[in-house]
Amino acid sequence: MAGGLKDWFDARTAEFGGRDVVETVRGMVGNVAHYDFQSLSGQIPNLDLPDLEPFLRNALSCEGRRLLAKEDGFSVVTPDNWRNVLEIRDRFDGLKLDRNLPPGESASKLLGVGHALVDKALISALSRPLHLARIIGLENPLVLFQLIDEVTGRQARVHQVVLAFGGPDCAALSDGEILRLLNGLKPQEGLQPQATPEELAYVERILREAPPVLTSENLAFQRPKAHPMLCLLPGA
Repeated sequence: MAGGLKDWFDARTAEFGGRDVVETVRGMVGNVAHYDFQSLSGQIPNLDLPDLEPFLRNALSCEGRRLLAKEDGFSVVTPDNWRNVLEIRDRFDGLKLDRNLPPGESASKLLGVGHALVDKALISALSRPLHLARIIGLENPLVLFQLIDEVTGRQARVHQVVLAFGGPDCAALSDGEILRLLNGLKPQEGLQPQATPEELAYVERILREAPPVLTSENLAFQRPKAHPMLCLLPGA
């Protein structure tokens, strides 16, 4: 091969020889569990810690608390029913959603998965038996699916992902696209009207068309299966 590995890898497009870096590594070593992606592949959501802020605000709001932005970072009074582990304080101050911490700043101030407050927010959200909601600004119904690999016991790190189907084009959305879309919208509060016949027909179309499309996504799942998780309808 003419040239070296440096010439073969395009850092701008995250491709090896014109092929997506994730697909290349998967073909070389069987999975991507031990590969350090210095540059983002098109298959990796281009998201970072600031994208967690809307989720944290909503999770705390459901518990009657607010995430307050101050000059030195975020502050929050911890919900009472989250204070059942040693790592959870009654109050947090100076929290950051920025990996570039000032010199001398404790890593415990960095909010992300693994921080006790974020982990509690995730547990709280997962425990809510919610399967239908109206979202202000959403144009068309959207159904979120959990896509799982029914073949277990393999070395692959990822055995399930979340994808969505719907929107104006009735098409598939990746997990990163879902997060970016919903971060720019807000849930409708209070009593919500029932689904209209048109909305029901659209959701039925999604449930009919989505599974074969989603399970054909190139995720290296041996036996993929799509399960509907949550239906989002346009809000007023």
